Amino acid sequence: MSKVRKLVLAVLPVAMLGLSSSGLAQVAAVDLQTGEQPPVEKMTLTAGIGAAVVPEFEGSSDFTGAPVLYFRGLWPRGQYVQFLGTTLMGNVLPSKTWQVGPLLRFRGARDDVRNDRVDAMEKVDAAAELGAFAGFQYQHWNAKVDAAQDVANGHEGFLLTLSGGYTLPVGSAASVNLSLSTTYADQDYMQAYFGVSEADADSSELDRYDADAGFKDVSATLLGMYRYTPNWGVMAAARLTSLLGDAADSPIVDSEGSVTQLLVGAAITYTF
Repeated sequence: MSKVRKLVLAVLPVAMLGLSSSGLAQVAAVDLQTGEQPPVEKMTLTAGIGAAVVPEFEGSSDFTGAPVLYFRGLWPRGQYVQFLGTTLMGNVLPSKTWQVGPLLRFRGARDDVRNDRVDAMEKVDAAAELGAFAGFQYQHWNAKVDAAQDVANGHEGFLLTLSGGYTLPVGSAASVNLSLSTTYADQDYMQAYFGVSEADADSSELDRYDADAGFKDVSATLLGMYRYTPNWGVMAAARLTSLLGDAADSPIVDSEGSVTQLLVGAAITYTF
């Protein structure tokens, strides 16, 4: 397998299962005691880099390493631009409670995987999911909904994700965010990643399977951050996802993979 393909496969699960963006925004941008955004007199920039251990593809029981990249630019009135994993998003509202804005998420190709049967199936091309999000944060609570459509002829599907969480201060320099989320996927997405066409059944020896639209997963994410200087910090996360419905019943998952998907990762951050 080429180094480029290994990198694509490593980055892919971060897009699928990546750290909770709403939770990370909440932990990184609020006062740890009040749960509210502190006054900001000028734009602040925060960057982070780290690594994660993730499933090789959605539904896989094999794990691989993945880079974790983070960038956030915050304006005094509440607008921000944020990049996490493979998702770029930005809040355009001058508000510290409400957020609305566009998002762009890259999802790598499913190709050259270690599972021989899944590898024998037709490749799923890389996707670029374009959409929007809306959310709010009040004191220690936060919630978000986002919707995105593939515009790159990868899975060609539509996704809707609902999430919400709570941030708990731990002393004056640390906090922990617990969030829950669930994702609805249309039939195009479900068939691309969980369906087994007649040709795929012939090549992989898996049973033919049609995957319908529906809620495909539910996840719980635990995210912690510790600021050991005003500029330097460290964040760590663990995310447990359970596939649901037709995703869980797919031969790709039921016979060759796992319904339970686990992600763990950590990164060092610096605020300018």
